[in-house]
Amino acid sequence: RQHWRKDGVNLLFISNDEIGKGGGATFTFQLKKYLEKRGFNIWALFLAHSEEKTAKVSVESSNQIIQMHLNMKKKWRILEKLDKIEESNFRSFMETNYKLVLRSYIPMKDFRELQAINPNILFFIPGLFKNSLDGDWKMMTEDKIMRHLNLANFKIANEVPSFCNSRLTRSIYQKYGIPDVGVLEINLLQMQAQSKKWEDSERNIDYLCVVSDVKRAIKNVRLFYELRKKLPGKFCVISSEKVEKKVADIEYIEGLAPEKLEKFYQRAKILVSPSFFDSMSNTVLEAINCGCFVLISENQGVYVSSDHIVHGYSTDVWEK
Repeated sequence: RQHWRKDGVNLLFISNDEIGKGGGATFTFQLKKYLEKRGFNIWALFLAHSEEKTAKVSVESSNQIIQMHLNMKKKWRILEKLDKIEESNFRSFMETNYKLVLRSYIPMKDFRELQAINPNILFFIPGLFKNSLDGDWKMMTEDKIMRHLNLANFKIANEVPSFCNSRLTRSIYQKYGIPDVGVLEINLLQMQAQSKKWEDSERNIDYLCVVSDVKRAIKNVRLFYELRKKLPGKFCVISSEKVEKKVADIEYIEGLAPEKLEKFYQRAKILVSPSFFDSMSNTVLEAINCGCFVLISENQGVYVSSDHIVHGYSTDVWEK
């Protein structure tokens, strides 16, 4: 915790995905704003995947934010892209000014290169399980759990100070061999103004599900689809990515800008989040902040009372 009590510290955040499209990226962006109010000087580097042959680099120097699009086929090659950011002379910038790098998941090769430039790295652990997780991990055999874990994170966490934003995540890391993992006690709800509660306002979306991509098995959007067959009312899915296979009688909102998301939360009565695992779901925190009643699976790190938690993944228990 000593890092979070110093004024004037220069930090560079490196985060996977784009702001508003990934939990880790959204959290990093909110944490940047939160710490800047407390005297920190922070640059944030967001790495997004792209199918394009050439990687684009865009710089928002006014907010000290750099967003990069990396070619999927060429993997990441972060330093190769950093060298192209001439506006900041970024490699020298990292070597001399920014001694801490708060980062999200990157491949080991890129981590080694960053470590060579700036060995003083503070590693923030983003996701524990791969997106392919498609069931209750507590019911799985040990060998299946190991196949679903982001083992690269474990390797890095063995080398540098490591933090996560959920006690649930920390307990799992400890179970699988990483004993010294800290918890960032940052609550996004404390950063935003509260909205009216769902029962106190006119809302025309009965059930809302918000995901970056409906194809991510770990988000368990399939259960939300099954509930549509059993419950009356209006169902709505908000997805950052385009939805190729849509279900009848469900409204889809695709590619919504992050700043426009709030109005949909304010139109919704209940947010349904049946994820097989979520360290600290930003969508749940945002929904609570906007007055929604949330229903979440028990395998999530958000701290809510028992009447918001559904135990099990059968459609019947969620319908009830």
